[in-house]
Amino acid sequence: ECPADFNPRLRSNLDNIVSNARVTLSAGIGQADVRFVTEGRSNEPYIEDGRYYFTFSARSFGSNLGVASFTPGAFDVRFEGVILFDYGDGELRNDVAADLFHDTASGEWRAFVSNFSTGGDGLTGRAKGGINVAWSHSSPLHGFSVMRAKSLDLEGMNEDPDGYYDTGAGMWRLFVSEFTPGRIRATLLESAEWDGPYHRIAGPVEEDSTGTTLVRCGGRMWALFGSADRAIYVRTYPGLQPAGQLAFDHPPWPAGPSDNWAEGRVWPAFAEMPDGAMLLTMDRDNFPGMPRPNWTYGKLHFYRSV
Repeated sequence: ECPADFNPRLRSNLDNIVSNARVTLSAGIGQADVRFVTEGRSNEPYIEDGRYYFTFSARSFGSNLGVASFTPGAFDVRFEGVILFDYGDGELRNDVAADLFHDTASGEWRAFVSNFSTGGDGLTGRAKGGINVAWSHSSPLHGFSVMRAKSLDLEGMNEDPDGYYDTGAGMWRLFVSEFTPGRIRATLLESAEWDGPYHRIAGPVEEDSTGTTLVRCGGRMWALFGSADRAIYVRTYPGLQPAGQLAFDHPPWPAGPSDNWAEGRVWPAFAEMPDGAMLLTMDRDNFPGMPRPNWTYGKLHFYRSV
């Protein structure tokens, strides 16, 4: 609850040509970094034919930004598409950990995206700032899509962006996980334009932070993030003052002691509905024999309150 004061299917474009096909036996696709696709600038969930859409980092042979949908009553997850990014350098890049929204004011589909593709191993050598912006005039939700993109030119290194247009302030706000000495911590940035330049207005917070997410609950905005502490912290918006933690009957991390410090680093995709609220997240299960260090892409977890 909010604080008191507070049959898989890929639709292909008709002009796509299949040149090769093969059958493999694999563990399937691991999911991480789940975030609802939103409509407008207010972080309201995007709904199409009664289905809620979300993006996720999909790991099988490499990682790509996947799109999926579901109906809350059945949680009938359906794989909808894959998005790649064109930075004008002659390559299509598979960046992930994104915030995708339909900007009704401009008519564009827009996204804030973590630029993992620019590093040699996805963690080192990444381009300055760590986050890019992307845009498309057509919907990237179904089939194979490519969005134009460019660097946001942020200072330092950042991940897990979630953007929101604050109508009261008349400013764009961007909630990110900022690299600081020893850990990644939540920070709130601000800009007059969606594609920058941005500057810090709050944070970084004290806790290890991942999946930085801005949500609407009870008529106001809140800032949520997962943590290596095995917690989803709730902070006020825009000041990022402590407001508690989310409570779970069955949390998305295992009970008892563990040596996998990354298990709590989940993403809290939260949305209000007419008959309650829901939270979509994932776990980071570690399986026997998996090499260390790793970030593990696991199962989806769905919670609903009424």
